[in-house]
Amino acid sequence: MEIRISFPDPEYAETFTAYSNYLIDLSEILKHLYGGDNDLIQNVFTTVTQHPPVQSITRRSLQQTEEHALERSLRKAWSHLRRAYREIENQQSFDKESNAWIPIQAYYAGYYSIIALSIASKRIVPKNHRKALNIISQEIQHGRLPYPWSAYCIGCPQNKTTDFGGIKSNKHPHVLSLPNPDTSMDRLAMFLTTTRKKELERRFQEERLRNIKPGSARRNLSRKEKENISNNLSATTMFDLFWRIRIKTNYGDPDTFVLGATGKPDAYKFGSSLVTIINATVTAIEVLISSYIGMGMLEGFIKQYELKTRNQINTPIHQRRRNFE
Repeated sequence: MEIRISFPDPEYAETFTAYSNYLIDLSEILKHLYGGDNDLIQNVFTTVTQHPPVQSITRRSLQQTEEHALERSLRKAWSHLRRAYREIENQQSFDKESNAWIPIQAYYAGYYSIIALSIASKRIVPKNHRKALNIISQEIQHGRLPYPWSAYCIGCPQNKTTDFGGIKSNKHPHVLSLPNPDTSMDRLAMFLTTTRKKELERRFQEERLRNIKPGSARRNLSRKEKENISNNLSATTMFDLFWRIRIKTNYGDPDTFVLGATGKPDAYKFGSSLVTIINATVTAIEVLISSYIGMGMLEGFIKQYELKTRNQINTPIHQRRRNFE
């Protein structure tokens, strides 16, 4: 019998391990708080439903056009979630190349659920990704979701003025250290901080090049200028993490998530952890949506989608259907 030993590409190994550890740790947080694969969705659904800020939301009445737009957005979210789930459904046949695809599906599952939330809550529907991230950031800062979704980061990491909400952190685990329940909150805080730092650096770079004449050196930014820019950036949340991974996949180097793994089991942990996180996350947003429109309307949308896609047992949509049985 031939035994094949797989080695990660050294160009990508450390970066892959860092991202994978972030996701595995976050996935384990969810499982610890809300139960394993069989109970996760039902427990998230129940917990968010009973969350006091959610219970205080005032019901909205939707026009027929809004109702159709809401169902369409949820259908898109579930479609992306279903495709991501299919990639990790069978560990034995899992293809490492799926990890260049799952981050995109995961992000868009979350994105369209935010679009649906904006319709249900009668907000102006966001026309770009940043505005969508701003909407969910506002919900999180208002305390509408429990931990770990409650976690957010504000301030300017470059100026060492970072602060957190919905999370406590006083340690700095190494990004390559193994996931550990004792440091999981600190690792999430670190993930939020580095994500915010990257987005701010992109904005700083744009500002440095603003109004620069051809051939002139870029200008430096003062501490005050950096602080002002950071004040105009909404709080960084878990949804920014999905955006960061998706951008790296689409516009950075997707091979990071494929060639950086030591083998199929290592790659599978990355993909399956991300799918677990986004499945639970979309569920949490669905509960927010139901608090605006009523549980009956959400149930009707789920039933219709299940009929159209003929989902089998243990798929994400079947898991949601169980919430109403």
